[in-house]
Amino acid sequence: MSKLRCYIVDDERSGRELLGKLLVSVSDAVEIVGTAADIEQAFNELSETKIDLLFLDIQMPKGNGFSLLKRFENQLPFDVIFVTSYQEYAIQAIKSSALDYLLKPVDRQELSEALLRAQNLIQSRETSRQQFENLFKNLENESSAKKIAIHHNDTVVFIPENEMEFIAADGRYCSINTSSGATYTTARSLKEMEEMLSKNYFMRISHSQLVNCLYIKSYSKGDPCFLELNSGKTFEISRRRKHEILQKLKSQ
Repeated sequence: MSKLRCYIVDDERSGRELLGKLLVSVSDAVEIVGTAADIEQAFNELSETKIDLLFLDIQMPKGNGFSLLKRFENQLPFDVIFVTSYQEYAIQAIKSSALDYLLKPVDRQELSEALLRAQNLIQSRETSRQQFENLFKNLENESSAKKIAIHHNDTVVFIPENEMEFIAADGRYCSINTSSGATYTTARSLKEMEEMLSKNYFMRISHSQLVNCLYIKSYSKGDPCFLELNSGKTFEISRRRKHEILQKLKSQ
């Protein structure tokens, strides 16, 4: 079995060396074929070197990691795992596109799990291209309605968040229900979905449900309090969230 050919881009030498040592220590199926300290060096070498997996730092003095990927014009012949310090917007954009990332300092167990996902993930290059296109669009315009990438069966589905009517937690999974009547199941938790979605659209009405404000038809003021959606579906608002939700609805 051929080894996974990996390349590391990080402006800090210590970061490159530490990640390289961690990689070979967690898997004997990994080969480090090169490293780079900046975007220019990485682009030149990756244009000439065949790799399977790129570990890419986001913030660097001479350009960020996203600018490196854009230079390949979305024709990426490799998969990417982002390595970064916590930056809420960049992280949410990456997660929204169903791409993988690691937070610094890199945890050994998380690295091992990310490697396993990379090794087991069977995707067409067309799907990967669409995921990166989605990432760049989400990064360019934070205020617009973005698309959320969902692993559904053996494909990745891109769902515009303004077409999501409501999301309901069901055990370890969530069901995403769209305005067209389609339903998609994801292994992401309701908390993860809430963090990715725009606060302008979605609000948590109970411990197990998120509702898109665009589709709310009416609400009752009684106790218990109910929301009715344009589709006719009704949901009870939890007492703990009632005041906050009604205030938000009045301000719409």
